[in-house]
Amino acid sequence: MIRGLGRYTRQDDDTAELGFVVKEDYQSHGIGNYLCECLVRAAQRHGLKKLFAYVSRSNIVMLRILEKHGFTAKESKRVEGYYCVRNITPEKGVPLPFLDKAEESPVPS
Repeated sequence: MIRGLGRYTRQDDDTAELGFVVKEDYQSHGIGNYLCECLVRAAQRHGLKKLFAYVSRSNIVMLRILEKHGFTAKESKRVEGYYCVRNITPEKGVPLPFLDKAEESPVPS
């Protein structure tokens, strides 16, 4: 069963737009934080230098997750809400967080 989904879409060689969603029944269990961490690390491995997301004003949880992971938010001129951005350092060898053990999983049993 899919409980959450994340992706980034390259805008150019150095920049990508980030997005993720967690099924309502599984929110507040750390899945969003885990997805954000995985996406940032994957972006680093793939040589990106900047990630951004557009977030509505009402999505306080998403804003908190992004801020926790080093994104800064400012009023968006494109959508009603916020433009969140994080500069990253490309690192080809950065490890990706794989869940080998069930007790490490943010997904409740």
